[in-house]
Amino acid sequence: MKPRQKWDRKQARLDFDRPIGLFSSLKMELSVLIVIATSIAFVLVWFLLKYGWSGWIAMPLTMIVALGITYFFSRGLIAPLRQLRDAAEAMSEGDYSVRVHVATNSNDEIGQLARTFNEMAGVLQSTLAAVENERNKLDTLFLHMTDGVVAFDREGHLIHCNPAATELLRRSIDPSCTYEELLGDLHPFQNVLALQKPNYIEDELVVGDRTLALYLTPFSDKAQGGVLILLHDVTEQHRNEERRKEFVANVSHELRTPLTNVRSYAETIRDAGDDIPRDMENNFLDIIITETDRMTHIVQDLLTLSRLDAGSTEMVFTRFPFHDAIESVVRSNSLNAKQRGHELTYVPEGELPLITGDRSRLEQVMMNILGNAIKYTPDGGHIRVTAGAGPDTAWMEVRDDGIGIPEKDRERIFDRFYRVDKARSRESGGTGLGLSIAREIVQRHHGTISLVPHEGPGTTVRLELPITQPAPGAPEDTAENTSAQQ
Repeated sequence: MKPRQKWDRKQARLDFDRPIGLFSSLKMELSVLIVIATSIAFVLVWFLLKYGWSGWIAMPLTMIVALGITYFFSRGLIAPLRQLRDAAEAMSEGDYSVRVHVATNSNDEIGQLARTFNEMAGVLQSTLAAVENERNKLDTLFLHMTDGVVAFDREGHLIHCNPAATELLRRSIDPSCTYEELLGDLHPFQNVLALQKPNYIEDELVVGDRTLALYLTPFSDKAQGGVLILLHDVTEQHRNEERRKEFVANVSHELRTPLTNVRSYAETIRDAGDDIPRDMENNFLDIIITETDRMTHIVQDLLTLSRLDAGSTEMVFTRFPFHDAIESVVRSNSLNAKQRGHELTYVPEGELPLITGDRSRLEQVMMNILGNAIKYTPDGGHIRVTAGAGPDTAWMEVRDDGIGIPEKDRERIFDRFYRVDKARSRESGGTGLGLSIAREIVQRHHGTISLVPHEGPGTTVRLELPITQPAPGAPEDTAENTSAQQ
């Protein structure tokens, strides 16, 4: 088999100026057919005239025979060309599976043309299948993206919009939508189209309570190009940034207040010297110690939150009676409640199960919930602790009839340094981090801590925990782990 010659575009362009070999060969074969048919015709005329046929009969009969012979042989040449024509027309209509049937021993120009045609059809079919596959991948990607993607052609008419863009912009985007209708107020279309790669325009768009980051760039500099727009929801990032700033400001404020007090009282003691009464000096020193303890608690709570955020706080999971943990916390707070004149009761609803968890950490959460109820309930209040269990969870609720939490503050009650009554919290020695730490501990136990709506004054906080822990590190042999913990 001869090796296929390398395609030379320039040479091929020059070759179109003269007939290709196929038609030269066809002319030769037709000429041969005509010569053969003419020879047969002359022989037939001679034969008929020799045996007495009239010339008027012999000549037409001879022509009919010659034409029949020519038609019979030329039909074998024309049929493959018609087949090629039909196949080419089918391909022009989008059917790339069509093939031309070629005899295995056909090595003439028509056979070679037919084989080349079939190869071309196969290459086109596989190439278009690959293009269609890539298009389907892109369609699937755009369909399931959480970011919005909108594309416009060079005239500013919509050519693509995924569902995420419609959801982020909170409006329906019709196929007839234009760039000017959608984003014309932000940046002129021609300015975006004139950008050179890899430049792009970054902007923000506020839609309701959402903040969207917009990235606009031309996706081609050719006539079929246009503008591509990516929309990304940055609402949560902005909220986190605001909370971070607020957190830093709160930390600064919480530490600055006791430091100011410590400095003021220390300077007073130093400046007064021996003139200050001993009782007053001791009182100032007590304030300095109290403020120092307060700063120590803040720093300790911040370190605890930092470890919980980083996941570096190790939880010691054991099996322990849920009832015993609650009873221990209630007993520890009973004296504090009695001093304030509160009525503290604990009423479990049925038998409580053994649960898996870090007992000391969970008791810390319970202490915080119950301590807040005692702290923020006016003297002589009522605090009721209830507990129960379901098929897979155990729960505890602490309800008081104290000052309660306003509706506007309920969503942020677990934020760091957030206080409903800042003055009362500082007077009671709170750092504003207790509920944040409690939530982090509960989440590490795959549980929930939440405010429960109820009628009347006060607050109800619910702690719900799974009876068994799915997290890695939970003990399998509970008896051995319990005894080891004890």
